[in-house]
Amino acid sequence: MKKFFIAVILCSIATYIFATHNRAGEITYRQISQYTYEFTLVTYTAYGPDIADRPEIDLYWGDNTFNTLPRLDNMTLLLPGNIKKNTYIGTHTFPGPGSYEIFMQDPNRNEGVENIPGSVEIMFAIKTLLKINPFIGYNNTPILLSPPVDKAAKGQVFVHNPAAYDPDGDSLSYKLTKCLGQDGNVIPNYQYPPASDTLYVDAVTGDLVWKTPIKAGVYNVALVIEEWRSGILIGSIFRDMQIEVYETTNKPPVFDPLNAVCITAGEKVSFFVSAVDKATEEVSLEARGGPFEQLISPASFAKVTQLGRATGEFIWMTHCAHVRKQPYSAIFKASDNGTTVDPYSGKIVPLSLVAYANADITVVGAAPKNLRAIPTIKSVALTWDKPDCNQIIRFDIYRKNQSFGFKPKQCELGVPAFTGFKKIGELKADKGNVYIDDNGGQGLIQSFNYCYHVVAVFPDGSESYASEEVCAVLVKGIPYFKKVSVSNTDKKNGEIELAWEKPVDIDVVNYPGPYKYVLYRSNNKNGTSPAFVTEIIGVDNLNFTDKNLNTVDSVYAYKIEFYNISAVPAVLIGSPQSASSHFLKAAPADKSIKLSFEKSVPWRDTAFVVYRQNPETLNFDSVGLSYTDTYTDTGLENEKEYWYKTKSAGKYPYATVKEVLNNYSQIISIKPYDITAPCTPTLQVVSDCQLGENVLTWNNPNLTCEDQASGYKIWYASELEGEMKLLTTINSATVTSFTHKPELSLAACYAISSFDNLGLESAKSAKFCIDNCTFYKLPNVFTPDNDGINDFFVPIENKYVEKVDFKIYSRWGNLVFQTDNPEIKWNGKFMDTDNDVAEGYYYYVCDAYERRLSGLEARYIVGFVHVFRSKVIIKE
Repeated sequence: MKKFFIAVILCSIATYIFATHNRAGEITYRQISQYTYEFTLVTYTAYGPDIADRPEIDLYWGDNTFNTLPRLDNMTLLLPGNIKKNTYIGTHTFPGPGSYEIFMQDPNRNEGVENIPGSVEIMFAIKTLLKINPFIGYNNTPILLSPPVDKAAKGQVFVHNPAAYDPDGDSLSYKLTKCLGQDGNVIPNYQYPPASDTLYVDAVTGDLVWKTPIKAGVYNVALVIEEWRSGILIGSIFRDMQIEVYETTNKPPVFDPLNAVCITAGEKVSFFVSAVDKATEEVSLEARGGPFEQLISPASFAKVTQLGRATGEFIWMTHCAHVRKQPYSAIFKASDNGTTVDPYSGKIVPLSLVAYANADITVVGAAPKNLRAIPTIKSVALTWDKPDCNQIIRFDIYRKNQSFGFKPKQCELGVPAFTGFKKIGELKADKGNVYIDDNGGQGLIQSFNYCYHVVAVFPDGSESYASEEVCAVLVKGIPYFKKVSVSNTDKKNGEIELAWEKPVDIDVVNYPGPYKYVLYRSNNKNGTSPAFVTEIIGVDNLNFTDKNLNTVDSVYAYKIEFYNISAVPAVLIGSPQSASSHFLKAAPADKSIKLSFEKSVPWRDTAFVVYRQNPETLNFDSVGLSYTDTYTDTGLENEKEYWYKTKSAGKYPYATVKEVLNNYSQIISIKPYDITAPCTPTLQVVSDCQLGENVLTWNNPNLTCEDQASGYKIWYASELEGEMKLLTTINSATVTSFTHKPELSLAACYAISSFDNLGLESAKSAKFCIDNCTFYKLPNVFTPDNDGINDFFVPIENKYVEKVDFKIYSRWGNLVFQTDNPEIKWNGKFMDTDNDVAEGYYYYVCDAYERRLSGLEARYIVGFVHVFRSKVIIKE
């Protein structure tokens, strides 16, 4: 197959003067299996008896292979204006994950394109980017429903929309770009069509807007339609389109404004679409877009043609299969039956001008219905109605420890963060509609009002409306802690006072008593690995002092179990969440101490009173109040010892106990001193590709920061994930630039830190990474005639390339020469026989291995080179 490809391409080049036909086109694909795709190449060509035809065409796969695709005659269409729509379809299996540029080029474009000089001799080229990434799942390109050939009127605003519909629901963005020619390069001297104001593409809607054409004629532009999923570019289509501009007094129809729609799946969307033109002209309305492409319950819009003003009704009975994150675009086209004078014959000929209008329709999932919350001693069971929607993949469960009363607005999906609800779990849709919230097996805490929302989630991650809020308080019937307070600070004889609330609403039928409490202690705040401490008989014994502890260095957590001891063995009724002591930590700074309060308690601590010992009276005096878990005591004397303790104030929001819960920390001592490092500079890096150097600049932090820096350290890594190593040290704070000339590649990551005279060093700045410059270009002609000039095929530019995999083929697809030397140095001979190759075109493929941020990376290069052996005279 490869031999045939080379022959066809080179023969086409030799006979390009007979192939003057290409107007527009694009390449799309759909994924069949993991690495296999079906590609559809569509071209729009001129047709007639003297114009070359293409019953088959070659498509490059971007993996050093290609196939010749046949045209499907049953899909060939003859359009008005002597335009033929050609469709070629083929499948290809790729070797594995990666980025592949699917590419087609064909001689040549149609004659007389105003913004492409000598268009009849310019190659026509289009491409599509395919990214195979197992982490993003299957992907299909958008379907472009509007043909890329259109008509415009001189002096009037022209709008065209490609009517792109993405069957996977991915986000689309649009860009205007230049048309491509030989080897996929931008056409030399290509110019965008001239406009009286501007020419642009709306990045969101895809509208190509030309304000306004200033000269009649034929023009070509190109659009790039990019696909995005979860913020990642997953593919793109390069579409070449042609616009014919006419001299005419006719004006296109004008649409009445259309509004965006947000509809709940299962409800009907219905609205009227109207466009108006001169009373004497017919207006035709038709529609395209995603709603009409649905397999289940597609939208309808009957084409209408009416005099002066046309009105049609859009109707769509939505289904839960339509739910997705991205809105659907219904694109309406209005065309008139205007005329113009043919500039050549002077006759009046038809000229239909068109206008487009978009309506974005977002289909969202309905909220789960009839959410109910059923509490027990340590958990809440949630149930809701099973929805009639097979597309739901799971339900997300959200919880907050108090009511918020959230009522979603129109198209406000999920549970917004501002409500304070947190996602606590999820339930797969095939597992039913009952969820047990037991705090991940740890049990919920008594005396809180637990409130819930449930949200349905669909395959693309789109969320439904939130269910109504439901709340529940746990059934009371077990004790809960209200005091874990350090009463004595000592390494051996420390003491902690414990107290708990007496259980109420005990199930006396199943647990008639008598009762006992069993206490456990953990040597950490989280309550893991608890050890037995004691057991206390009698439901009314509600206090205990734990002694012989190291309260200086350790934090302790306690667990209490409540038993019915009338049975043998005793039956555990329940156990609340553990509660820890309050452990005070301190960090020294310049003339200040930062205190932090660590604990894990089932109640809410709302304030902390900070005490510092008076050196004269030895009493602990209150010096501050904090409503967070930290407090900074300032105005202190460096190297002087200070003593602190804290008292917390907390409460159970829904407890039967209403008093404030006060708990003391241990006592600590600490001395303040200066440990503040200078501030971190902000780094900028710019590459100078010509000089082969990276220029680093940064700010002097002494201009905005109190702590004085005396110098800087520059850190460097040659790859993105490489270890940052010290590159150089600069012993002056006033020096704020550095030039680095790496040997192998300009690709690099840099960071900077500052230091002061005490040796204190700031944190490193954020990494600033730049990629390598591209310095490898190959010529398209050379003359191996031993005259000492241009006798070898060598790169025009060659820098930062470690090796190549270069191969060159004859027109029959035979391998002529290959090398891994970046200089190539092909002398125009067959590598096996050392005989001269014949004059003509040769096709090369090259992987150039360049040092980039990701490491040694191959850049794929393809092209043609023309071998001349006689003198070549180039006429101006």
